[in-house]
Amino acid sequence: MFLSLALTMILSLVFTLLESARLYGLEAQSKMETELLLESKMAEYDTALLEQYHLYFLEAGRKGEPELSSLEQSLQELGEENLKAKPGFLKMSYTNLYEMQLENCYITNYTMATDDAGAEFRRQAADYVKRTMGIAAIEKLYEKATEAKELTEDNKDIEKKFEAAIQETDTQSGLERNTKRNAANQKNENPLDYVKELKNKSILSLVVEDVSAVSTQTIDLSDDIAKRTCFTGNGQAQQEDMTTGLFFREYLLKQFSDYRNQSESKVLQYEMEYLIAGKDSDVANLAGVAERMLAIREVANYIYLKGDAEKTALANTIALVTAGWTANPAVVKVVEEGILVAWAFSESIKDVKTLLKGGKVPFLKGNAEWTLDVGALSESFAKEEESKTSESGLSYGDYLRILLYLTGQEKLTYRAMNLMEQNVRLLPDRENFRMDCMIGSMEIQCSYLSKPLFFGWFGSGEGFKGDYHFQEKNSFSYVY
Repeated sequence: MFLSLALTMILSLVFTLLESARLYGLEAQSKMETELLLESKMAEYDTALLEQYHLYFLEAGRKGEPELSSLEQSLQELGEENLKAKPGFLKMSYTNLYEMQLENCYITNYTMATDDAGAEFRRQAADYVKRTMGIAAIEKLYEKATEAKELTEDNKDIEKKFEAAIQETDTQSGLERNTKRNAANQKNENPLDYVKELKNKSILSLVVEDVSAVSTQTIDLSDDIAKRTCFTGNGQAQQEDMTTGLFFREYLLKQFSDYRNQSESKVLQYEMEYLIAGKDSDVANLAGVAERMLAIREVANYIYLKGDAEKTALANTIALVTAGWTANPAVVKVVEEGILVAWAFSESIKDVKTLLKGGKVPFLKGNAEWTLDVGALSESFAKEEESKTSESGLSYGDYLRILLYLTGQEKLTYRAMNLMEQNVRLLPDRENFRMDCMIGSMEIQCSYLSKPLFFGWFGSGEGFKGDYHFQEKNSFSYVY
């Protein structure tokens, strides 16, 4: 009797210890199963975005809107498959100490690619470049872009000088002006008049050899991501660091085509130009980029001319011939400045043409790189097809990089997602693809059920009032 009682107590203690150990094991198993379940689902990322753009996103629905209920159902089915136990069919066995079933699985938090003005997309894009390019190289490029920004802002000021010179020469009495100026020198050409004619022409006719060869492809911006109401997640996007913007712009340069490097089967041929100019056609975007490059080159060339005493003196001589008859030094000075601007503008047209043809142009020129003669500007302009190239100069791609840094990050983000969205829609059965249906991070909550095993000798494990319930959360992001 005593032996039986002692044996019962010993077995009770042993079973209790075994069940306690098993309980900890079940808890660990539920954590592991939740992590496995979420990672398995996130492994079903969209292959088109990965293959074309090196981005990982899970599509939340293929009908043009997120289908979270379907996503949760697939999580439930996947979890049941992993555990090999469906609800209501839990059969305890001593061959599987950690048998449990998934009661339910819900998505509690998630972020979309377009959330927070595309922060999730931007972080992934930047992360891709971080693994392949050092920060030091990008910082140097950023410094150059900052310098270019200052030049672009100065462009408005020097254009005012040109307009002032034109106004001074135009407001003189026509008869008096023509008589006295022609008396001074009938053969002298007025650079201001010639450049005024150039400015009335389209930019592409000046910088592109064959305008008819320019791509005529267009993009439909009626569904612009920046303007439509996007589906949003309920999660919080991770904070971006200071280098994200730099790496993001380098990502754009790596992934998108441009005038010099076109690609087939895309909605636009000049994708980089669209990112910068934001127009709905290749023609308009190329023109927009050419105008921006022209503005940068014009200021840089004007700065060089102002620092070259010989060329400044030549401009002064022409100004005296053009407006010296007024006997007004202030007018002569205004005209001189206008001539320098006209000279810089003409040289800049040749610079942009050189860039579009694959040549390189120094950011700030020296005398050896200068091309046009202001003394016979129209003749020199017609004679020289392009400006002098320099191997140490900047290429078209380098100037695109500068323009990227001058374009707002949010604009670039939305425009890049527009291109991705419409390019993926060109694929078979992807006409409903939307970037605001792409999940970048997700959190799930799973509930599990298991039954006592080593307490079975007290009664049947099935229906035992001490059933175990576990609730676990797990989150996953494609970028950490």
